[in-house]
Amino acid sequence: MKRLISLYTSIDLQRLNAETLENDEREIVDTARYALEERIWIDDSPSPALSQLRTRVQEMMQKGKVDLIIVDYVNLMQSEVIFRLIGNAR
Repeated sequence: MKRLISLYTSIDLQRLNAETLENDEREIVDTARYALEERIWIDDSPSPALSQLRTRVQEMMQKGKVDLIIVDYVNLMQSEVIFRLIGNAR
């Protein structure tokens, strides 16, 4: 999230990490953090199964919090079907 805040506020990431900010910059960062946390959900769990992702998305949609979903590294997602096939082959 700090990278996004750095991009959003144009405040150097190293200064943001070191927390060497002026008072006005802290206010800007706090405002940006609030805005980004309300709008962006980042799920960095390793290799989620498709059913897990679907469940999370459905929960968020029921809460009315979804406008856009972007899945990065789709090739890393695990399919339960593949695990079942591998499990049955053993």
